[in-house]
Amino acid sequence: MSRAFTKEQDGPEVVEWSEPEVIPGVPNRITPFGAAALRGRLERARAERKALGESARDTSRRAELDPELRFLERRVGSFVETPLPVAPAKAGFGVAVTMSRDDRTRVITIGGVDEVDAERGWVSFTSPVAKALFGAEPGDLVVVPTPRGEEEWEVEAVAPAVRPG
Repeated sequence: MSRAFTKEQDGPEVVEWSEPEVIPGVPNRITPFGAAALRGRLERARAERKALGESARDTSRRAELDPELRFLERRVGSFVETPLPVAPAKAGFGVAVTMSRDDRTRVITIGGVDEVDAERGWVSFTSPVAKALFGAEPGDLVVVPTPRGEEEWEVEAVAPAVRPG
């Protein structure tokens, strides 16, 4: 989730949030890690909101916090916590896929839309990369869409996702 832009108006600043897309009709799956993280964020945001007073600074912070609270409440109310596979044989939801190409190795972890973190290699199960990997087993060659075009990678290993961080 990221702050997309703010609206100019009289009174406190109103913050608009850019929310990760949930595809209509597709369950909003999330790993236990992601579910715990969202619940924790919601609890912290609620506690912070409750502790705010009436100062101008608190009023401004409330205007920032309220859209985030609405987002978190919607997400926590809609996600489907999906257990991680214990010993996956194939790439799928909640699985870390180690793959190689030339002399490079990458680990891609497939999680929920609210767990995407490109720097750590977490992609959404709805992403083109995840769709290319679903069902792949060690030794398989998969064609993965990248910003440079399609690339062929070899799946080296699959394992349960590991807590990000």
